[in-house]
Amino acid sequence: MTKNLKLKITDLPIICTIAIPVYNRERLISKAIESAIRQNIENIEILIIDNNSTDKTRNIIKTYKDKRIVFIKNKRNIGLFQNFNECLKKSRGKYIKFLCSDDMLTDESLKKEIEIMEKNENLSMLNSVGMRIDHSGHELGTLGDLFSAGTYNGNAAILTALWLQAEYAKNPFNYPSGVLIRGNSARSICGFDSSFRNAGDLEFFLRLLTKGDLYVSTNIGCKILVHDQQEGKFLSNKLINLLDLYKIYEIYGKIISSRYNFKNIKYKLNGMVFLMMVSKLVKFDISGILTLLGPSNNFYRFSVVNFYFAILIIYARMKLYFFKEKNNPKGLNYDEIRSYYYYENNKEIL
Repeated sequence: MTKNLKLKITDLPIICTIAIPVYNRERLISKAIESAIRQNIENIEILIIDNNSTDKTRNIIKTYKDKRIVFIKNKRNIGLFQNFNECLKKSRGKYIKFLCSDDMLTDESLKKEIEIMEKNENLSMLNSVGMRIDHSGHELGTLGDLFSAGTYNGNAAILTALWLQAEYAKNPFNYPSGVLIRGNSARSICGFDSSFRNAGDLEFFLRLLTKGDLYVSTNIGCKILVHDQQEGKFLSNKLINLLDLYKIYEIYGKIISSRYNFKNIKYKLNGMVFLMMVSKLVKFDISGILTLLGPSNNFYRFSVVNFYFAILIIYARMKLYFFKEKNNPKGLNYDEIRSYYYYENNKEIL
């Protein structure tokens, strides 16, 4: 009589890679690793790639003996997005979760997300909500929550993301820690484009959506620690970010189905530039103004319309805050307000 054989973890196909790119995070890396270990899934790999840290990050990682952990150290610092690409190359999972080294996954979140992806092979990406916290664990507010919940066709998701980015001047997606992606789709698009200084993750997600659909979950998928050494703060140059966004709108402009809506989004983006120009003038930042108007920026053209859209952006942000923080006369919830406002203002798209 044949005995039942119990499969070892190494015998099971890897359902998901939790990839943790890290550099000099000796004080924070432990919480990220422990949140990955707590995901109650045997057949995952926890891939940690150290970008040649100069502190004790490597020593801390080595203290963890979980068999699912794979540790690699780069011989030299190859940059943020190139290290993300290294994680992508080395990953073996059917799905990939990029866990930033100062973030944490919420318990059981990955299992739920995988179950959703498994039910729909057309999905290339799942976006969850992120919760910003401080060092004491106090909640500071959510991010990545501009989309209404549900499934979006790839091109429709790109269009919606571009519109939300232009309307509210903020990335509509969660941090990478709150996004689950299909491995084959991600590998087929050759990773992150390191020519983008700030918006590399946004551009990567949009390119990923050319390969499949988007599922938007309202579950809290990760906790984002707000701190002085946060990578986003080093990258947070509004001028560079705007120039990145112009590149993105040029690349994906063809997906915006009508000429009217392309102009509408472009004017909104120009409105952001106008606001920034006013800020630069107040600060007498001549080099910043010249960069905004320079020959490398062939997308922006100054006009009175930009001033109009700058006012609309201020109004949209105020309205977003009002509906998020206060009760509104129609009794709609925040998701319903976003959906109502989006469809009322974009009927020509549909």
